[in-house]
Amino acid sequence: MTAGKNSLEVPLFGQSVVRLVTVPATSFTLDRPSRRLDRLQNAFPITGVCQNIPDGTPCVIEVTVKLDGAKTELRPRPDEANRQGVFVVGSDARRFKIEAPSEGGGRGPVVLDLFEDGLVGKGRLTVRIRPGIPHCNEGRDESIVIEFDNRLAVNIHPDLQGPPAAPMGTAVTFEPACTGAFLGLAIEVTVVEYEGDPDARGAVRDPFKPQGLKKLIAWDAGDRAAKTWRLGCTGGDAEVQFLYPEPEEILPYEFAWKASALLPDGGAVDVLPFAKLATGVGRPRLVRFDLSKDQEMSRSEAEAPVAGYRVTARLVFAGLAKDIRFSCALSLWRAVREGGKTKLERAEKGDAQFLYDTAEESAKVDLGLDSSGDGLFAVLHFPDLAMPIATVIDCGDLPFFDEDPGAGGSFSSALLGQRVCSEEAKALRPRGGAHK
Repeated sequence: MTAGKNSLEVPLFGQSVVRLVTVPATSFTLDRPSRRLDRLQNAFPITGVCQNIPDGTPCVIEVTVKLDGAKTELRPRPDEANRQGVFVVGSDARRFKIEAPSEGGGRGPVVLDLFEDGLVGKGRLTVRIRPGIPHCNEGRDESIVIEFDNRLAVNIHPDLQGPPAAPMGTAVTFEPACTGAFLGLAIEVTVVEYEGDPDARGAVRDPFKPQGLKKLIAWDAGDRAAKTWRLGCTGGDAEVQFLYPEPEEILPYEFAWKASALLPDGGAVDVLPFAKLATGVGRPRLVRFDLSKDQEMSRSEAEAPVAGYRVTARLVFAGLAKDIRFSCALSLWRAVREGGKTKLERAEKGDAQFLYDTAEESAKVDLGLDSSGDGLFAVLHFPDLAMPIATVIDCGDLPFFDEDPGAGGSFSSALLGQRVCSEEAKALRPRGGAHK
């Protein structure tokens, strides 16, 4: 056995020798963090004091997150390259900082990402440093813990999930409530009309499938004022256009929403997944559409008085919120018998444009004075609608209608007709004609 300074040689069998070398004990202590984790990208300096740890010693930077109410910790990205770090020890051989690889090939402080490092919500982040030195700190973990609070919620009023089901056009208010990093990010709510079940993630029998309606409601960073949307509609607060029609809609209508954070680079990250907004919403109905004809004498001062009929259309819609208005157009038509056939001709009057106000019990629209009043019926269409009117309104058994500017008009079907006729046209519709 041979002994020297800080070493010991122990001979074994033959010429084998075991050499034991003593090294100074190594240890380090981390400073308490001074930064808040309330940004999209959070530079997170890790510093402290050490004993006998050489400059450049590699280490593993382990980050775990535990959200309030959770039973287990999360390890957001254990295999990322920036979880490898190095001790940068100062000239006094005591103070140190931990640096990690940064973009461009250099090194710098650890950067914690709001989304990639699991900092969404309220909880605690723990950082543990494991130096590449056996028995450092006598095998004890050295860690720092910092609390974070980065929450996004959206308050929705009123609750539309019923029963009873909300009528189309109901005013829905969305108001974001944010803390931490979300105070500095733009927020966007997306509303869709859907089939399936948004709560059954990955379900095979009833998968969630957004339909054509897609309404975006956005807030700039720092703006969290409440914003109102009319269910199934677009346009102003009260004067709306219908946004909900789907060519192959399976009734009733169902609406879902999600919330996303908009990133400075133009990307978006979903924070709150799709959830139900309103279910069981029925298609609005046209429950009355007919004409009245009152005999009247014209009072034009330029011409001799002419007897005729004042034609008035009356319309009643149901299944709509009681405080919206929407554009309608009415035209007056006449059935004329020619050579044993019936021809549908437009009266020599322009369309009567008006706003239907659901606050009123009905709408009465003056269609002018007609000399005879025979064979008259009215035709309704929505000026902004580019699909069959039956996708917007349940018209019951009223006849559907198509207009050809060069050849008059003709009865149509629910699958094609962009217009619907008043009650008087039912007697004129060919038997067996498509009308549902």
